[in-house]
Amino acid sequence: MIHEFSTLVNIPVCDLLGRSRKRETALHRAVYWWLLHGAGYSYSEISRLNDRTPPAVLSAVRMIENALSVGDRELAGIVDKVKHLKYKYMSQVNRSVHITAPSKVYDLQKETFVFDNIKCEYCNGSGGTVINERSFNYDPAKGEGFVPCTVCKGAKRVKATVRVVWEPDI
Repeated sequence: MIHEFSTLVNIPVCDLLGRSRKRETALHRAVYWWLLHGAGYSYSEISRLNDRTPPAVLSAVRMIENALSVGDRELAGIVDKVKHLKYKYMSQVNRSVHITAPSKVYDLQKETFVFDNIKCEYCNGSGGTVINERSFNYDPAKGEGFVPCTVCKGAKRVKATVRVVWEPDI
């Protein structure tokens, strides 16, 4: 993922993995860590992959989340360019189902798995948008100018329901 990220943001991999404190490089590095965390990597795993301490990674990820929650336009532009990478790699790291055929005749022929409390990625967990396209925390009491997210309907969270039906393979 680092190579694709590097290409999209036009910053060399060696700079992203390096120790440079240039604002642009450090900001993109933090976005990269935020993507990894969103794809299911722990702070410890990210710190090992990037030769940093877990508190440094935690601080960077929180900085990105805070900036997104207040509608930082510069950061939103960077995230929009690279957020598809998170979806591309998410199932390889987290939230997967291992399917094993029933072993007994009396086992259930249908199963349902519910994965809930998942942050809505469409609105970044904010619940909606302001008409002028800035991110915000949706508050129905504020009235006009606020539009709830079309995916989570203002709930800020979504859930996935997976149904498995066992049938003969004829």
